[in-house]
Amino acid sequence: MNKTDFYNIPSFVSKAFYKNIELLLSVDELFEIEMAFLEFNCLSKEQLLERSMFVKYIDNKHIRH
Repeated sequence: MNKTDFYNIPSFVSKAFYKNIELLLSVDELFEIEMAFLEFNCLSKEQLLERSMFVKYIDNKHIRH
């Protein structure tokens, strides 16, 4: 098994979401991350831009909260 330094391992959030998605800083509870993941997988990009409660930016476009 090849060991990797912990600081080189990508975060869970970066693996669960595309690199062009940034969550709000206040999203730090597991249930919030799970809800954000459900939103991300159930809504279109346009719907996310209009409705998301957990995403801050998509492709550098600010979400309308």
